[in-house]
Amino acid sequence: MAVGIDLGTEDEIDEAMSLVVGVLRSLPVREAVTRSSRYQNWLVGLDAELFARNKAEGASDRDNEKLAGEGRKETKTASKKRAKRGAAAKENPALAEELASGALGFEQVDAIAEASEKTGGDAARSGDLLDQIKSAPPEDAKGIAKGWADKHNNPDDPGSSARRRRQRRLRTVDRFETKDGLAALLIKGDDESIDEMFAGLRAASKRLYKLDGGRDAPTGSRTRSQRLFDAARTSLTQPMVEGSGRGSVVGHVHMWVQLEDFLAGSPNAQFADGRHVPDVVLERYCCNGTIAATVFAAKGEVLHHGRHHRYATPAQIRGLIARDRGCFRCGADVSECEAHHIIPWHAPAKGKTNIDQLVLVCVDCHHFIHDTKQTVFRHGDGRWTLRPATPDEVPPPRRGHHRRKVAETRQSRRTKQQMVQQE
Repeated sequence: MAVGIDLGTEDEIDEAMSLVVGVLRSLPVREAVTRSSRYQNWLVGLDAELFARNKAEGASDRDNEKLAGEGRKETKTASKKRAKRGAAAKENPALAEELASGALGFEQVDAIAEASEKTGGDAARSGDLLDQIKSAPPEDAKGIAKGWADKHNNPDDPGSSARRRRQRRLRTVDRFETKDGLAALLIKGDDESIDEMFAGLRAASKRLYKLDGGRDAPTGSRTRSQRLFDAARTSLTQPMVEGSGRGSVVGHVHMWVQLEDFLAGSPNAQFADGRHVPDVVLERYCCNGTIAATVFAAKGEVLHHGRHHRYATPAQIRGLIARDRGCFRCGADVSECEAHHIIPWHAPAKGKTNIDQLVLVCVDCHHFIHDTKQTVFRHGDGRWTLRPATPDEVPPPRRGHHRRKVAETRQSRRTKQQMVQQE
C-alpha cells in the first residue's frame, strides 16, 4: 500500500501517523501488536536521540526533564528517565540506535543510563557493559549496570568523598503518612550506614522466618515484608538477641582486600557487591569491628566436613560469600542467602558438607530449586547453572510436609463446599 504525502506541516505529519494507526487496527491482532512494538522502539529511540541533540546544543538535564513533560501527561519519574536516556545517548549515540532497532529494551537502556549518571558517562561509553546487558535477560540489566558502576567508581575521587560527606551531613529520620493511609518512617543517610542497618534487619528477618517454621511454615504466615517490619520494630524498641542462627554469618558487613595491598597502605577494599569501601569507612570497621579472615587454597577450598556436619559452618559460609558474592541464581545480597547442598543431605546420594559441594542461594531460590526438583551444576569456567535432579539427588519429603499439604487440601475442599452451599 503506497501513500504519497508531502510532510510539510504538523497537520500533514499528524495525518500520516493517523493513517499508520488506522492500518495497524485493520491487521490481525498478533501482527498488529508485533508491528506496534517495533514502531514504539523507533519512537523511543528517536526520543533519546532528540534529547541527546538538545543536550549537545547546551540544554541541561533539568531542561530536558521540563521538555519531556510538555504536551504529555506523565510522572516526574518518567520525565527523568527520558532525560537520562538522552544524556546516555549523547555519550554513546549507539544506545539510541540499539533501542530503535529493538536490540535493547527500555529497561536495559534505563539501567545503562542510571549507571552512566553515576560514572560521569563512562557506563554509557563502555562497550563491555553494553555487551553484558545485551546478552542478559532484561530483568538482570539493573543489577549488572549497578555492579559495573560500583566497581568502576573511584573511592578516592573528590566527588565521591564529597557525596558521602553530604550524605552524612543530611542524615535524618522523618515520619509521614503514605497515600494508602499507613504511618511510615523514612531513614536517610550515607550508603554504608544504610547498607549496614538493612543487612541487620534482613538477618533478623531471617531468624523470624526460621521461628515461623521456615519452608514448613503454615499458609498465612508472615510475609517477607512483614517480617522485615517486625524485625525493625524490635530493633528500635528493644535490644536484639545476639547470634544469627546455626551456621550463619549474615548481618555482618562483608568486605575483602588483598593482604599485600592492606599491608602496603593502599587497601582498595570492596564490599560483597563490588562497591569500593572508602578508606575512612574501612578504618572505622577496623577499629570497631571484629575481623574474620578467610584464606583460600589454590582451588578455593576452605573447609571440607564430608558427612560429619549437616549444616555449613560460619567459616564455610564466609568462604561461600567470598567466592559467590550473593545468590548464584538471582544475585540477591549475601545477607539474604544461605548455604545449599548441591546434592541434598538427605538424598539417597548422600550430599556432603564440603565447600565445593555448597553454593550460596537466597531463600526464594532455595525454595525454587527444591520445589522444582532441580540440582546445581558448576561448569569448568566457574559458572553455576540448574539441571533436573536425578532420582538419587531428590530428598524425601520434609517432616510434616505431607500432613500440612493434606490439611491445606481439606481446608480448600471445605471452603469450596461452603461457597456451593451459599450459592
